[in-house]
Amino acid sequence: MISGTFALTGCGGGGGGSEATAGVQAPTVPGDTAPPVSNPSTAPANKAPTISGKPAATATVGQTYSFTPTASDPDPSDKLTFTIANKPAWAAFDTTTGALTGTPTDKDVGATAPIEIAATDGIAVTALPNFTITVMNAAASSGGKSVSLAWTPPTQNADGSALTDLKGYKIHYGTESQNYTENVAIDNPGLTRYTLDSLPAGTLYIAMTAYNAAGAESPFSQEVTVKLN
Repeated sequence: MISGTFALTGCGGGGGGSEATAGVQAPTVPGDTAPPVSNPSTAPANKAPTISGKPAATATVGQTYSFTPTASDPDPSDKLTFTIANKPAWAAFDTTTGALTGTPTDKDVGATAPIEIAATDGIAVTALPNFTITVMNAAASSGGKSVSLAWTPPTQNADGSALTDLKGYKIHYGTESQNYTENVAIDNPGLTRYTLDSLPAGTLYIAMTAYNAAGAESPFSQEVTVKLN
């Protein structure tokens, strides 16, 4: 179970001694020269590319979503290309620029699987942190209330053993107590804050769960009630 608390707000060398040695020097044969000793040159080590950028966490039905990362390589002669994992079905990806663009439709409403965009010079690969995009319908994105959530990550499994494979969280909420009709998956165990946007006015009931790398999910946390006016 998640341990910790929610903080919620609603808001728009060498040694001694000596040794004698003796030796006989071989005569030099006229015209006999030793071959030069050469040291083979060592190619410089490849340097990994860098990539940065913060993609928008939401997209709206009928509106174009666009994100292009910023990337560079310390080796001037290296040419960068880009890769993506879990590309949304409604978006296109440019392997030359790393641009992710698309226009979601009504059938795309909800959160995507965790997306990874990476830059590679053909040897090394550097990726952005995984991110998700939540597609909202136009009506929901046009206004509404918001709630900011903060939590302390769990540190133990239900049997008291140390939790070493925390994968993420789910925020569950609804307009009736213990009846959560909506949820948001957060596939990033390092996050401890999240804002729910575009919420209707009224009373909202919120609880959280945590899940590990195997997909095992905790029981609900204590329910929190927030009134949105």
